[in-house]
Amino acid sequence: MKRLLILSLIFLASIAFSAPNWTPDTATINRLESSIKPGDIPRSGPSNQYPSGHSPRITEYARYYAGYTAEGHRMIRGELVMPAAFGNVVILTGSKTKPVGIYVVGSEKDFPDILDGGCAVVHVIYTVETAHVISLKCNGYA
Repeated sequence: MKRLLILSLIFLASIAFSAPNWTPDTATINRLESSIKPGDIPRSGPSNQYPSGHSPRITEYARYYAGYTAEGHRMIRGELVMPAAFGNVVILTGSKTKPVGIYVVGSEKDFPDILDGGCAVVHVIYTVETAHVISLKCNGYA
């Protein structure tokens, strides 16, 4: 019995450490999104105006999220993409973007491949444990 318990614990530990990706649930995504206010999204370039003329709300982006584990902590990486009509977004051939909404994907590899765009494309890193956005950065310009 003791041996079975030890083998079971080893098996469960190996699963926990071999699965760096996990799927964020709706409640966790809602906590992440509620922590980002319109003025939090950084501006890039010389203008303090966004393509739409105001500080955007997170709900104006197509939001791609993927869960991962870093040093034993559950994290979420996100890519916020403003629809191309509102920004200078250069989408790589073959990359698929979607309309405004939330898209939970398997990994960062499933995010759209986008060059340029400035703050029409925003990268987010969120730590679930402390419920804080630890990075919020705009894409660059070529």
